[in-house]
Amino acid sequence: MKNLSKGCSLLTHINLSWCELLTDNGVEALVRGCRQLRSFLCKGCRQLTDRGVTCLARYCTNLEAINLHECRNITDDAVRELSEQCPRLHYVCLSNCPNLTDASLVTLAQHCPLLSVLECVACTHFTDAGFQALAKNCRLLEKMDLEECL
Repeated sequence: MKNLSKGCSLLTHINLSWCELLTDNGVEALVRGCRQLRSFLCKGCRQLTDRGVTCLARYCTNLEAINLHECRNITDDAVRELSEQCPRLHYVCLSNCPNLTDASLVTLAQHCPLLSVLECVACTHFTDAGFQALAKNCRLLEKMDLEECL
């Protein structure tokens, strides 16, 4: 990741999905040099934790799309950091992230007014309170995937 970071500083989109060896250190090495990222897809990267997502959010503030499907170690803290640092987010996938609660939805609603697609399949800790915050603040929402959510 460090070499990619050094050589591809203009990178705007990356798909690292199912790269099971991807760690927080790898994400940090990448984003230190690739600050223009607008799209970060890392479905199934189960070693990724809040630390990696926080690094991504702090270095890549122009992020518009993120897919954290089945990144099972992610918590509300990571989503809060993403929301606060990356207000241009319009596509967010949090499906199969079992540690997330309404706090994630509330912070997305507070900081990401451009959100148009939210996928949160099997996020069983989400309730009406979180969805109410989204309905109130995210007027551009066009698609929500809530399969196995409620």
